[in-house]
Amino acid sequence: LKMGKIYEEQVEDLEKAFTIYVRMLGEDVESKEVRQNIDRLANVLDTWPRAAEAYRKVLTDVISDTPGTADLWYHLGVVQDSYCDDPESAIASLKRALAFDPSDRRVFSALEGILKRDDRWAQQLYDLYRESVDSRADAEERRKMMYVMGRLSEKSSATGSRRSTSGKRSSRTTPRTRPPSPRSSGCISTRSGSTTSRTCSSKGSTGPPMPCSRSS
Repeated sequence: LKMGKIYEEQVEDLEKAFTIYVRMLGEDVESKEVRQNIDRLANVLDTWPRAAEAYRKVLTDVISDTPGTADLWYHLGVVQDSYCDDPESAIASLKRALAFDPSDRRVFSALEGILKRDDRWAQQLYDLYRESVDSRADAEERRKMMYVMGRLSEKSSATGSRRSTSGKRSSRTTPRTRPPSPRSSGCISTRSGSTTSRTCSSKGSTGPPMPCSRSS
């Protein structure tokens, strides 16, 4: 950290200091001190997306999570949601942290808070409760989670029913396509030398046209 501090405090090159801290994080992904320096400079330089990308990049090289990397996944999720306006990525990061320790209430609450914001994540919220409800020791907490699960399921069923009804109405009101009208009857006259030939067809006829020759 000494080199980063020199660039930050003496040289006053914050960009260089930020780069040094990011490189150090790659060498020690679980270092909270390095993370704090990155966060501080990201706030000063207003470069939170770069910090989030740095965290994501070092975490992608992790084969098996540890308490330290799971904590960094959680931190990344918070940064992505709060400073990068990227809730989709935050959901993925928080799920990774929760997979390591499903009993982590801090991670659970952060993920729950995001999923509650928008109906498009209703199914994911339902799945989160379903996977967590049995592990809750508090009966009142389990009851609340099951109540929300019921409401989500009811809302999902109602939405599906409305879509089905709308589809049926649409199919009933679709105009039918009329079959093409048969050809009109008529005769075509052709002239060859002193002879005029006429070829006639009857309306609705499917057979070959009948010649009717007439000399002029």
